[in-house]
Amino acid sequence: MRVAGKGKSALLCLIAMGFMAGNALATTTYYYTGNAFNDFRNGGACPPTCSVTGSFTVATPLAPDLPLTLITPISFSLSAGLTTLVDGDPANTSLDVSTDAFGAISTWSWVVLGPEASISARILTENVPGLAADSVHFGNTPPFAGPLAAEILNDPGTWSETPEPRYPISVGVVGLVVVREIRRRRSAQGDCPWK
Repeated sequence: MRVAGKGKSALLCLIAMGFMAGNALATTTYYYTGNAFNDFRNGGACPPTCSVTGSFTVATPLAPDLPLTLITPISFSLSAGLTTLVDGDPANTSLDVSTDAFGAISTWSWVVLGPEASISARILTENVPGLAADSVHFGNTPPFAGPLAAEILNDPGTWSETPEPRYPISVGVVGLVVVREIRRRRSAQGDCPWK
């Protein structure tokens, strides 16, 4: 099949638009990896090591140069090695982030409180001016001084992100448009559209 210059440009434009539309609908998941705790209280220990790790998903990527802003994630999971708190649990989360010029998370404060029960948990990670800390506390009475309290100070972890594009719909639509255009052109030239 040979497509004229204008037709070929139009098809390429449609394909590019389909991919951009798919990307615009993408959810984005941000992953946090903290460093190993180095301070334990109340006789706690993490076998062999523990650190704060987690992720949260938002409907669209965070904007570049975002000032410290409260974020409401679609879903989240925050772990301290011995326990994990997720959005499906009766957990409360407070998540504030800011981004750099490229949209990467640069400062943050993320606290997840577990259910109010005989043993509750608080997991925290933050990197705000003057304080970088990851910590976990178990116990049902403030200040969360339960059987394990662990932290690491002034050693912030790292963030990475993974866009999750919803390409199948947009690519499928573009594919149908391309096939239709090919058939129309072949029919106009008197060729069998299935060749």
